[in-house]
Amino acid sequence: MSKGDKIIRSIYVYEKLWAKAKEEGINISELVNNVLEELLGDTGEMELMKLEEEIKKKRQELLTLEMKRQHLLKIQAEKQKERNREAELYKLMNEHLKLKEQTIKATTQDEINRMEKEQTKLFNEIIKVAGVQRGTPEFYTFAKLVNQGKIEDALNLARALWTK
Repeated sequence: MSKGDKIIRSIYVYEKLWAKAKEEGINISELVNNVLEELLGDTGEMELMKLEEEIKKKRQELLTLEMKRQHLLKIQAEKQKERNREAELYKLMNEHLKLKEQTIKATTQDEINRMEKEQTKLFNEIIKVAGVQRGTPEFYTFAKLVNQGKIEDALNLARALWTK
């Protein structure tokens, strides 16, 4: 700032302080200018603090949104897992049904025995994928539906058991 930028103003100072300031060689005008500059110069610092606070808030919002996103992704993955499980169960039950038809068409006892073993193996896999507890009324109902070839009904029963 140049000398032309200055204006004359009155300030009120206690006499004792004025005298002491003169003794110490303190220039009151310079002191007032420095204090005002520091006070008013802090607005940049205040602005910085406000920005930092806003950044903190935005980070917190971002964390909240990320947590919500993770939760939704988890739900989506669980639904996909259930759809995959359903598809696998459907495929296995269809294979079981085809094997049953092939067993009926089999001509030799060796073929029949081999296919029945495969059917039993496949049925155990179906029970495992379906998650049906052996010995329960649901198990017997499910097994009956699978053996009768009622795939959709068996699948619906398995879905109902999964939601329990």
